Formats: sequence, structure tokens, C-alpha cells
Amino acid sequence: MLKRQFPCRPEPSRPIVTRAPHRPVGRFVSDKMHGPLEWESFLEWDHFRVLETDNYVKEYHPQPPPIDYPLDGQTRSYTADALVHRRDGRRVYVEVKYEEDAKRLDNVAKFEAIDSVCRKLGADFHVATEKEIRRQPRLSNAKELLRYRRVESKGRLELDVMEAVTTQRLVTVRDLMGAIRLPDSRLGELYALALRGDINIDLETAPLSPDSKVFRPYA
Repeated sequence: MLKRQFPCRPEPSRPIVTRAPHRPVGRFVSDKMHGPLEWESFLEWDHFRVLETDNYVKEYHPQPPPIDYPLDGQTRSYTADALVHRRDGRRVYVEVKYEEDAKRLDNVAKFEAIDSVCRKLGADFHVATEKEIRRQPRLSNAKELLRYRRVESKGRLELDVMEAVTTQRLVTVRDLMGAIRLPDSRLGELYALALRGDINIDLETAPLSPDSKVFRPYA
């Protein structure tokens, strides 16, 4: 299997709650970020699972360094829930918020001010609500794909897949399996390669299956 380089993870800008009697907290083990990431709500946990399976996302850092923003004549400090680095070079500060809270007038004004500062820093600002993060079938597909994260490919499967997706016209996962003569019993190995970015599988439009559309890996 080809070796991969992992980013150096900065420490979160503030201590993350690891025990809380009145709200869920936990850790998500990220292969993309080469280690455990702490989450402070089930919605953040779901967000991590979506980011982990999004091959457009190169890196994502929970609780990045804070940024200052002006509001009501004062300078305030804001720490995003995640800073996402996308493969097209964009940086996106993400606030994970339930839609009801995001629509509160005080939060709307706060987010507008933060968005303005982010644009001056050459970055984007985005509020991700439960309607986006828990959109189906995307979230269910992320959870399903993550089941294969510890599956190892056998033989020269990785090289065969890379050759097939770059030289042949493929439409579905089933096409790819036929092109490289992979038996159904090894489907999980393909899903593991998709997690690592060697191929891209459509997770947006239909439940994950051999009929899912397959694409070339992103550069």
C-alpha cells in the first residue's frame, strides 16, 4: 500500500470539554487527521463524519486559533468549531449550529461580522446546521463508509484501481469491480480505498451500493 503523509495537527485553541454531566461529549478517531478529535455535541460528531468522508476536504481542525471581530463597538473573540482546508485551496471557518439557534437575531449579527473578517483574511465563513450535516443519504453513507476504515486491500488492488479509473470509462462501483475482476466478497476493500481518496464514490444522491457512481480521485 502506498504511504501517505498526514498533516501536523495543531492543538485546539481552547480546552475541549471531555466530561460534561448535562451534554454529550466524546472523541472521533480521524484517519484524515491522524488521531482523535474531540466533539462537544452529537451534531459536531456527525459533522466530523461528513468531513472525514468528503474527499474535497484535505484537512479539518477543530477549535482553530481564535479571530477577533468588531460588534456593537467592541472587539470580540471567536473560535470556530472547525477550520476546513479544501483541495481547491479554500479555507473555511465553520460554525456548527442548530438552525433554530443560527436564526437568532444576536447570532445573525455576530455571524455577519465574523463573515466580514474572514473574507478580509482570505477565508470563507459557513454556518453548518443540522439540515446540511444530517442530509440524507449523505450522512448515512458516511457512517456506512466509515465501517470499512480498517479494511486493508490485498495484493495490488490499489494499483489496479488507480489504473482502471484513469484508463477506462467507468460509471459505477460495479463497473470498476468488473474491470479489475474483483469478487463481491472484496467490495469492502474498494470502500476502504474510497475513504483514503484513491477513488471517489457518489455519497450524495443514493444509498451506498455497487450501483453507486464512481469517479476519478481528486488531485
